[in-house]
Amino acid sequence: MIKKLLWSKQNTGQLWMAIIGMIIGLLLLLLAFQTYFDIEELLEKEEENFVAINKKVGLLNLIGGTSVFDEKDLKNVEAQPFIQQIAPFNSSQFQVLAVVPSIGFRSEFFFESVPNDFLDVQPSDFRWSQGRRRIPIIISRDYLSLYNFGFAPTRGMPPLTQSTIKKVAFQIKITGQNGIVDNYSGKVVGFSDRINSILVPNEFLEWANKTYSRKATLPAKIMVKVDNPYSQPFKEFIKKNNYEVSSGRLIGDKIGNTINITIGIIAIIGFMVLFLALLVFLLNFKLLISKASDDIQLLLQIGYLPKNISQILIRRLSLMIVFTTITALGILGVTRYMGIQWLQEQGFELSLNFNYYTYVLSIIVILLLFFVNVFILRRNVIRLF
Repeated sequence: MIKKLLWSKQNTGQLWMAIIGMIIGLLLLLLAFQTYFDIEELLEKEEENFVAINKKVGLLNLIGGTSVFDEKDLKNVEAQPFIQQIAPFNSSQFQVLAVVPSIGFRSEFFFESVPNDFLDVQPSDFRWSQGRRRIPIIISRDYLSLYNFGFAPTRGMPPLTQSTIKKVAFQIKITGQNGIVDNYSGKVVGFSDRINSILVPNEFLEWANKTYSRKATLPAKIMVKVDNPYSQPFKEFIKKNNYEVSSGRLIGDKIGNTINITIGIIAIIGFMVLFLALLVFLLNFKLLISKASDDIQLLLQIGYLPKNISQILIRRLSLMIVFTTITALGILGVTRYMGIQWLQEQGFELSLNFNYYTYVLSIIVILLLFFVNVFILRRNVIRLF
């Protein structure tokens, strides 16, 4: 009877609008929170302090100046207290032509290599021994983006995902400076965020340079592991020696900062929507109590306690909050699963589980919504006593 008296005065449409608003607000808030941790997981690397260094190219290089690292330069870099490891890049000293007849791809390539310890990916099949005709290749993710959004559209070729390009067989034609021509097959086995290059196993490139060139050259780039790439001593050393630094990780941090700002804005919008929906929620219950005030006062006069009436409202409120939370988490789970599936196709790995703090935030928001509503409901019922 009490339920009928109370809910007969309720505007169902307004209440559902408040519920939908709370779902959207909670969803945006949790989505922003979880996305922040997902971005951190994607950017987080154990070996995050590897950077590539090269000499700046200027006008002197056009008239015979050198931009390579000689023995003195290498010793100078290695002697710095903030440098932990150093490895020169090995570059191909021969012509490389890559062809994929099935998609009409044909392009000049170049190969580089560094010791495996300096790679940010370690595919099990990234190895080579003399006599093998297949060359495993690691390419920069940026190069794949350049192909998809720059090279392919202008030539009518199909875009390739990271999973697709791994299935593509390249025909590799090597033309040596000594006139030797050989054909190989190539296969992409991994993608690097750290090194913007086309990488092959060090063993292959050392053998190939001896076979097709026999001309020793000094490295134009070196890979170093530094204590802190943002430290002032390292920056001063780079500036003093007229060097340049390139690192996918450092670029990733800048992008990460921009993404984090965007996530922060989404979180603020989500909080505001949630707050406004909460106000509508409270106004609906306040209006409900106001409309049913005569009936509630009559119930109080015949012996019902304010607690009995409040409990009925709180029970209905609890069901609404549980429904709101489960719906928001369900939508977030489905959306995130679809996003992770797409990221896996692009070569990124993320855990399907929500971050621990996302659960904590959802519990805090649920409890906050519940206790604020309970407090205001009880206070409004007691006022009629």
